[in-house]
Amino acid sequence: MAGIKNSVKFFHSIGFKIMAAYVLLSLINLSFVISIIFENQTDLISRNARLESERHLAELIESMKQFSRESGKGSLLSQGAKNDNFKRLVNLLNSLPDNSFVFSEKGEILARSAEGIDPPESYLTDGLRSLTAMTFSGKNYYLRTNEQQQVMYCYVPLSGFQIGDKILLLEKKLGGINESRTRLYYQALYVIFVVLFFHTIFALLLYRYIIKPILVLIDGAESISAGKLDTRIHLPGRKDEFARLAHTFNRMAETLHNNVETLSGKISSAMETIKECEKKSSRDELTGLYSRKYFLERIEEENKKTDVTTATNGLMLIQIDNFNEIISIYGPQTKNMIIAETAKIIMDYLRNFDIAALYSSNLFAVLSPDISAQDLMETAENIRRSMSESTIITADGDFTVTVTILAVCKSEGYKLDPEALETEMLEARQKGQNRVALI
Repeated sequence: MAGIKNSVKFFHSIGFKIMAAYVLLSLINLSFVISIIFENQTDLISRNARLESERHLAELIESMKQFSRESGKGSLLSQGAKNDNFKRLVNLLNSLPDNSFVFSEKGEILARSAEGIDPPESYLTDGLRSLTAMTFSGKNYYLRTNEQQQVMYCYVPLSGFQIGDKILLLEKKLGGINESRTRLYYQALYVIFVVLFFHTIFALLLYRYIIKPILVLIDGAESISAGKLDTRIHLPGRKDEFARLAHTFNRMAETLHNNVETLSGKISSAMETIKECEKKSSRDELTGLYSRKYFLERIEEENKKTDVTTATNGLMLIQIDNFNEIISIYGPQTKNMIIAETAKIIMDYLRNFDIAALYSSNLFAVLSPDISAQDLMETAENIRRSMSESTIITADGDFTVTVTILAVCKSEGYKLDPEALETEMLEARQKGQNRVALI
């Protein structure tokens, strides 16, 4: 799957689009140039072959003229001389490598250079055309070219060569055209190979100096976006615009990294400050016990747990007896000392996971998760006895104070309610002080 995704990603990349456009443009230019070269060179090869063949025919005709002049020195008007000249001409034509025919104006084949060969179908018509051309234009031969068979047919009236009213047909193969075209094909392939080779070199240079740096920059940006702020881009040996871009990218990444670190430090400091504030807001500064708000939140959490478990939770309210009379006589300093010492005695008898809070001015609350009623009563009794036996030393004198404790233990979905327990505390205090009452 990863390979398929990478392939799809590559085909949609700008690098692939540039390379594809470049290759397409190169092929168009190459095909255009090759088509022009082939068209011109093919025509040139055919033209040269025809000119070369026509030159050979002209030389042959000139030889025939010379032969006629030499023969004219004898009895040119005698029939015997014409026949001798005709035989000499036939012998001369038989020595040539090309096929030849001699025929009359009626189409009768009088001689041929080899047995088993036949003239073209249009030989009589073309032969009459040669007579017409000689009569009206003075041209002593007529040419027809068969491009498919690559053969040139030359028709020469023999009446001007002291041989009589006969017509000579010479078949001249346009030799060398196929060989020349084959060499042209090889040359074209060579040109294509050279052009593609240099285009490939250019494409590789394009990839190395343009596409690859872009891919490196993209990978670096993706790495930064993934949270790797220590990512840096290195383009060794480059001093161009991409090197400047990489340098700018690294400076940006460095600045971003420093800013994030600074921000992280500030966030950590802010979190510590928030925790300290929460800690201070959730605890009483005088006693170090939890606040009423935090205590009620924990009561709510424990009540939710009892909905799904059978754990037994205990709750105690501890109130100092005759506290208002002490305050009215001795003032707030003595009050604070008594509150602080009472908190210390309470904490001495609690478990590590028990939660104690200063619930109101002289009322303490203790939450004891997963405790039995007997253990809860024993803890409450130890606190009551320790308070009655302790002496609190203040600037206004030594005090011995007592507390009244109201305890409740509930489980199986029953919920603890400190506010309802306060009402129970009022009723319990009316029955007497310095005691423990269990509901």
